[in-house]
Amino acid sequence: MIKQASRNRPETHSLKKYKKQLNQNLALNQGTPSRQARLKFRSKSPNNILSSLELKTDRSTMLSLKDSITVKKMLLISQKLSPCNPQSATKTKIESYKFPIETYHFTKKLPKFSKLLPSRKTFLIKKSSSNNTSPIPSSKKNFIINFKSNTPKALRQSKTQDKISIKEVVRNKDYAHTIKIEIENIWRKMINISNGIERPIKNEAIYKYYIGKGNNSKLIKKLMSLRSWWIKAETIDEANFIWTQWKNKEYLQKLNCGDSIIIEKLSQNIETTLGQLEIKLENTQTKTLELEELGFQYIKNSNSYTQLQPKTLDIPLIQIYNKLEHNQHLTNKKGLYFTMVNYYLNIKENPFEVIPITFHIQSGEKDPEFLKFIEMFNENQISQSSENKYNLWIVKPGENSNRGQGISVCNNISHIKSLISSSLYGNKTFVIQKYIEKPFLIHKRKFDFRCYCLINSINGILQGYFYMDGYIRTTSYEFSAKDISNEFMHLTNDAIQKYCEDYGKFEDGNKMSYKDFQRYLDFHCSEKGISFVKDILPQIKKIARDSIKAACYRIDPNRRMHCMEILGYDFMMDKNAKVWLIEVNTNPCLELSSNYLSILIPSMVDNAFKISLDPLFPPPQVFSIINSSLFFIKNLTVILQQPKPLSKQKSILQPIFKVFSLTSYLILNKNMEKSLDLAIKHNKFGAVCYKAGQVQKSIHHFETALKLIPEDIPFSNAHVNWANALVDLKRKEEAAEHFQIAIDISPHNLEIIPENIDPRLNAKEALSEAYSNLAVLYMAKEDLEKAQELIRRSIEICPLSEANINLGNILRQIGKRKEAIDHVWNGIKSICPEGTFERPEQLNPKAFIAPDYNGPLHVVCVKWGKKYGPDYVNKLYHGVQKYLTEGPYDFTCFTENPDGLDDGIKVVPLAENWTGWWGKATLFSETGIEGRLLYIDLDTVITGSLNDLARYRGSFAVMGTSDLECEKAKDGYNTSIIAWHSDFGKEIYMVLKRYYDQTLKFICRFDFWTEMMITNADLVQDLFPGQFLDYLTYCKETVPEGCRMVCFPRDPKPHEYTSEWIRELWV
Repeated sequence: MIKQASRNRPETHSLKKYKKQLNQNLALNQGTPSRQARLKFRSKSPNNILSSLELKTDRSTMLSLKDSITVKKMLLISQKLSPCNPQSATKTKIESYKFPIETYHFTKKLPKFSKLLPSRKTFLIKKSSSNNTSPIPSSKKNFIINFKSNTPKALRQSKTQDKISIKEVVRNKDYAHTIKIEIENIWRKMINISNGIERPIKNEAIYKYYIGKGNNSKLIKKLMSLRSWWIKAETIDEANFIWTQWKNKEYLQKLNCGDSIIIEKLSQNIETTLGQLEIKLENTQTKTLELEELGFQYIKNSNSYTQLQPKTLDIPLIQIYNKLEHNQHLTNKKGLYFTMVNYYLNIKENPFEVIPITFHIQSGEKDPEFLKFIEMFNENQISQSSENKYNLWIVKPGENSNRGQGISVCNNISHIKSLISSSLYGNKTFVIQKYIEKPFLIHKRKFDFRCYCLINSINGILQGYFYMDGYIRTTSYEFSAKDISNEFMHLTNDAIQKYCEDYGKFEDGNKMSYKDFQRYLDFHCSEKGISFVKDILPQIKKIARDSIKAACYRIDPNRRMHCMEILGYDFMMDKNAKVWLIEVNTNPCLELSSNYLSILIPSMVDNAFKISLDPLFPPPQVFSIINSSLFFIKNLTVILQQPKPLSKQKSILQPIFKVFSLTSYLILNKNMEKSLDLAIKHNKFGAVCYKAGQVQKSIHHFETALKLIPEDIPFSNAHVNWANALVDLKRKEEAAEHFQIAIDISPHNLEIIPENIDPRLNAKEALSEAYSNLAVLYMAKEDLEKAQELIRRSIEICPLSEANINLGNILRQIGKRKEAIDHVWNGIKSICPEGTFERPEQLNPKAFIAPDYNGPLHVVCVKWGKKYGPDYVNKLYHGVQKYLTEGPYDFTCFTENPDGLDDGIKVVPLAENWTGWWGKATLFSETGIEGRLLYIDLDTVITGSLNDLARYRGSFAVMGTSDLECEKAKDGYNTSIIAWHSDFGKEIYMVLKRYYDQTLKFICRFDFWTEMMITNADLVQDLFPGQFLDYLTYCKETVPEGCRMVCFPRDPKPHEYTSEWIRELWV
């Protein structure tokens, strides 16, 4: 395990060593949220079988901070409904909220601005060792509100039994696993009762998750793979849990509404053994395990915890989505402003004691709000010199902005006017907010707090949870209010700071833990006596709680069944230790950019899943109880019916492996039939382990399978699986040997395979795969002739295998493009019904005379799925606006999801539900767009004038592959850029629509389809030499002179590079 550094020296961990441990020995807790929940780093010893019972280790940054916990349930609102509550919500009596508030009617007109200014007097700072609470302003007493303490009630102590600690439970493997299951059941029951549901535990339940592409998808996939009873879903509609980067409004509309659910409070609370568990040891002695160490009581004893009448929830498909329907009331700059102002005015408090003075500008300089802003700006300008103020303001986009995009620090009216009048953001609104000119500094550098809240809307019950651990983001330059041009000085966002040359110079990844911050306060600000837990954290929690109370009736008015969302809160602190809410983020960044975040963030998300997912989708009994080897063998077939039921979780896998291996050893000498059955099970189980990332374990089971199989039965499938695992381990020579063995032992008279060989051995498919994969290894050695020979043999065995795609790639690489095209057309013909196939003639653009066209140029792009967010489209749009200066044009995006696109962008739905870049074929369908078109890939950075390309008047031009480093096949097409006339190329779409399913069995890229349909096209690089370049070939360091556009045909993409020129031009 990684040990905590001593109290008197900073924590230092080797990042390289840490990452190695993370990849090999990562195991996240699967049980209840502990008081100090953290990632565990374990050895490969099978003794630690209770990984889900986390201990109060000395690694928590909150250890030295009194009263720290991991998760607290937030106090929300009373049963009394607000006047702004939608009618649909009034049908249900909400009884789980405990905070009575008095309702006031209000208008949007704000009080006089001079009265809304925050108090300038200093806070009454108390010594951190005293018993006083957080600092309170010495004036404005009418704005202070007191809430009930959330201190948990003391649990009764057992007088007759000895206690046993969690550490002792972990060390005793005889009863640890059973206790773990009991504690998990208690946890899930406690959460479910608060949601008014009851979930039966099934014996064979397997749930499916769907994770869309995005900046957080890798971590979510990792955490879901560690939940052994979950497998990946192919489509969003069949999934139980859906996680997407951006809110999918269409999917949310499909979720049922819970506004008709009748919520009943339990007449008498169900008393669970929440305080303690009795454990009977081998010597018949009974000891008591106190669950207080796990932090249960912080939710159970919360004033907002309410037990509701549970109703069994046992429908065929329960679904939960990671987005709340109207989260914009918190996560938009504009929405947060209105939500907080309305709430605080409603309860007669000053909103600008929590958020800085803010103005929302909707219609540029003529907006009445902007006139009010100018009035305040001028007032501040007069008093600027006398009070040592700089009159700084921050201008932000009102909607769809994160990661520091579009934020500017200003100190003059003309600059602000130019920003709010800019067409760069279309018709979007702006927020002008007072800059905190005297922030609290760490070593003279600015910082902010990143905290997390979870909001659940399950069974019509909205509940909020606050995660007690967070972190601090620091800037890389010393702060100065006089210099507003340096964003590395003013903006703490990691998306900005990581491009600074001093990033990570002072803190690992510019991140600090709360404990590090307290250490800084103790050593450098000891005279102020500030305690993070007593003075700062209570302010943060209160504001977070208020924000959820303020938005609770708006954020999920239809009570969708079911939703959850993790929100990232950003707070700043001024020099008087007063905390200010800056913004709330949907889809907060979950990048593990430092050692500390690599522990904190996975633990935080896993704890959120324990609250949101695990109670709704409990693990089935087959994963919870393994009483004996017979039980496991009996249920093994159930497990193996699923493609990926097991994870890397050692606490689950190790006992199973141990039992399975032992059972295999005991029956080695049984008769042949049982050995064959067991060999097949070993092979299948090895495949399960391989998919779960347990490559070494998978090899062990493939090897065992080959030992168990009788000598007269060829088991080529196990050899192929073994070889695939060796390829993953970079042992390609050994892999090639096993592929060759699989080929040598397979019967080559294919006609006898169905009769003489057990069909479970998959002999035919295994032989084809052995040839195909061995060919891939020869392709890597650039022995294309040998690879071609092997591929053709693979296709002879299984004519419709994926080997066809490899054959096409090889033929293109060796210059046999016509033969590759003929192979595809012949393959399509072979699987079409007889008489229905007609091979089209290739189109020749040079033989086509494009009609004259004087209308606007239509610049188009395609956005499909979740691989590229709306920011990619918007940045491409901004680049076209900047660099296309001749003639009229419009900008159109073909997409199935227009959310987040700038208003100046036209939207056309994709014509077909085709996967990946096959959607490009939509460009050639009957779209209604007539005239000249210019297509540009989203992963393209415009660096200079597009006027030359816009003047192209030929029929069809496309990029060539000859000077692209990523393209192995030369003299082909790459469709990153296409220019054409709409009258040309209609057949590209029509023929593909006719043979789409058959085509996908032979080629995998739209580029190849273009080569099949069009010959003798104009090449962009020949028409405009030096203007359109590939990043890998020409632009890694800088953009050559004369370059107008840089393409990124393969991974990585622009946002994953750190080149300075990308950061400057891709905006």
